Parts: sequence; C-alpha cells; structure tokens
Amino acid sequence: MRLAVFGGSFNPPHIGHLALADAVHTELGFDRVLFIPTHISPLKGVKGTEALLDASLRFEMLSLAAEDSGFLMVSDCEIRRGGISYTADTLRFVLHEYAGKIAGKPALIMGADWIPSFHLWRNAEEIAGNADLILARRPGFAGFPPDAGPDTGRGPDADKTDADPRAPVRLRLPGLEREVPVFFVDNPELQVSSSDIRRRIASGKSWRYLVPEPVHRYIRKRGLYVQ
Repeated sequence: MRLAVFGGSFNPPHIGHLALADAVHTELGFDRVLFIPTHISPLKGVKGTEALLDASLRFEMLSLAAEDSGFLMVSDCEIRRGGISYTADTLRFVLHEYAGKIAGKPALIMGADWIPSFHLWRNAEEIAGNADLILARRPGFAGFPPDAGPDTGRGPDADKTDADPRAPVRLRLPGLEREVPVFFVDNPELQVSSSDIRRRIASGKSWRYLVPEPVHRYIRKRGLYVQ
C-alpha cells in the first residue's frame, strides 16, 4: 500500500484536516493516510502546552473522525513515546512498523508554507531521505507550487509526464543538499483552524459544522475548550 503520514496537534481535528487527507487519498492515490497526533510540538515546546488538550483526548477525537472512512488510520506512537515529538523519530517508527507493508517510502503531508524553513527542522536531511513530501495548499500562502530557481532546483513540472499526473517531481529545497521527491496536492483551501475553533467555543460562537459530527458530540459531551 501507499502510505501518507499526517502529523499535527489536531487540537481539535476539523474538516480541513479531513478534506486534505481525502485529497491525498483521492487525487494522489495514496491507499492510507495515517494521522499521528503530537505529544508536545517542537514548535511550541513545553511552555506552549497550556492550550494543548490532553493527548489522549485528541487521539480519541481523531479516532472518531477516522471511523468508517475506509482509508484513515490513527497512531498514538508520539503520545506513547512522550516528550517533544520530532518528525524524524516518528518516521523511523513508521518505517519499522510498516516494513514490508508499504510500497516505496511513506510520504509526509505538510503545508507548502513550511518549505522555506524545512531545513531548520531537526534532522531535516534524514527526513528528506526517509520520506517523500506532499505539499498542501495553505490559505493565504501564495507560493504554491514553489517557483523554480536556484533555491528550489528544477521547476515543479521538471520530472512530470502527461502519462502519470500523480508522479512526484524532484525539487532541491532551500538549505538541503539532496533533491526530494515532492507531490503537490490540490486540496480545498478551507478557512478553518483549530485555534479559531477553540476561540469560538470559548466565546459561545458558532462552530458546530467546522468539525466532524462525532467530534462535535465528543467536545460537547465533555465540555472541552469552554475556558
């Protein structure tokens, strides 16, 4: 099977997450999309966990969102590992856990707006060697696909053929020594974010249809994000 890895805080998971996963499945032909909720994001660190819901609750919400999809899976590997969740560590786990079960490398889903700073991620070269990249559209980010030029190596159509529109292109991303196989997914650019949903819940504003219905019921039943 072809496996795509989708990591994040998912605090809470919302329709934008599911729409992106569905685009990867439908348009790029990945058989499974594996959601992996972070324990602690390296971008926020321990001091940034005040607004982060307990990992077990976020895992349960993701599991509810993935039910009956036929292609979504959820892993608690970062939660069980504890500490700060680094992508390189997670990919090592995925490669071990799914050895012999996946075709080629796993692919890492990320917003295209991360490209300029991807080389600053911990063990970025290792990540680029262990996974292909799937670049998703992000609202308000104009640089998609990345322009050709000295910072990105060859242009986004350099290695594509008309016969295989799902094939990746090879790009040299800023700050990396190697060319990386990159997929571009034309996902819906939904103006929805977890932080806005939390704000809406806390302030008593409308939010019901920004999350999957099972997640909505879960949040309401437990009174999450009300303060």
